[in-house]
Amino acid sequence: MELKPKKFYIAKGKGTSKISEINAFDRALHDAGISQYNLVPVSSMIPMGAERVEPITLDPGAIVFTVMAHKSGGGGKIISAGLKWGFTNKGYGMVVEGCSEGPRERTQRKLDLMLEDMAATRGVEVVKEEMEIEEVKIPLGYYGSVIVAMIFIL
Repeated sequence: MELKPKKFYIAKGKGTSKISEINAFDRALHDAGISQYNLVPVSSMIPMGAERVEPITLDPGAIVFTVMAHKSGGGGKIISAGLKWGFTNKGYGMVVEGCSEGPRERTQRKLDLMLEDMAATRGVEVVKEEMEIEEVKIPLGYYGSVIVAMIFIL
């Protein structure tokens, strides 16, 4: 059986918690609107013909496939996470995920290099690309988390 997503959307969020990094991560998932799903990680390929759509609501407990970037950290730090994806001259797409302790520009540079390398490995050219990055400055005494997720819709 071949499962091939026809659509995808991007969800991003950030959260802080005094309790733990896990609670901050849960709040980031909630902020992104995906905390009610069972998230299954997949690698970084977008099928030919898949199109980006606006976020949709699924039933709680739905199993969804995702490529997710996330970063957690402690108080006083700036953290960022993001995805960059592009469609190739062969029609399919590729997505990379990255994160940094530091501002969004650091993550952006990392994602640029990662997608370039992925295309070079495959001998393809990226003809259309997009990027989404989430960033948070974590208050002292808190834990923080950021996520950016590509949610695939079958």
